[in-house]
Amino acid sequence: MRRFVHLLFLVLGALNFCPADAAATGADSVLAQRMKIFADGNLRGFTLADLQQDGTEIYSEQDYVDLVATGANVVRMFLHFRKCDGCQQYGFPEKEINYAERVLARGEKLGFRVVVSVLPLPGFGKSDYWENTALKDDIAGKWGHIASRLRGFGSLLAYDLINEPVVPDTFFTPAKRAAWAELALAITRSVGVSRVVQESGTPAGRRADI
Repeated sequence: MRRFVHLLFLVLGALNFCPADAAATGADSVLAQRMKIFADGNLRGFTLADLQQDGTEIYSEQDYVDLVATGANVVRMFLHFRKCDGCQQYGFPEKEINYAERVLARGEKLGFRVVVSVLPLPGFGKSDYWENTALKDDIAGKWGHIASRLRGFGSLLAYDLINEPVVPDTFFTPAKRAAWAELALAITRSVGVSRVVQESGTPAGRRADI
């Protein structure tokens, strides 16, 4: 359990959540149930560590049993979009998606939910997709592929569209706010969700909340 990063989801902040869509399976009640979990505020859990450089997990099956024993009912995990300098497309994070599929299967078995978050690299204050239409289109397109892989898991609670989409070296101007809204909408359409939940970011306007 020392290897789990403790994180209370009640105070997460700046997550651009899309509850995982149930419409694709016709199970509208599933989406309603997921929304109720957010509304009730009964989220408590951990952020999972990334895969190691050799692509292996640091967790054992017993670690997940121990996680649930703490009372945790949700985990968050990251998929990273990586690219070379100057490239107009990101690589597809196949190993991390495989990892997400394994975690989601464990969630179904053990009774915890999973939030899947994407982080395009470079990220945070060094992010370079804001002024790059090709990169933004690629982010939205890859999200569609990810959703098609993961949407069948009952343990999938939500998607975090982009982790902390910070505008580099500037305040979050109306133009940048509009750019983020456009990107978030494109991702949402690609993913196919029927409702987006936005949680406010930090003061000073640097974090991209709508």
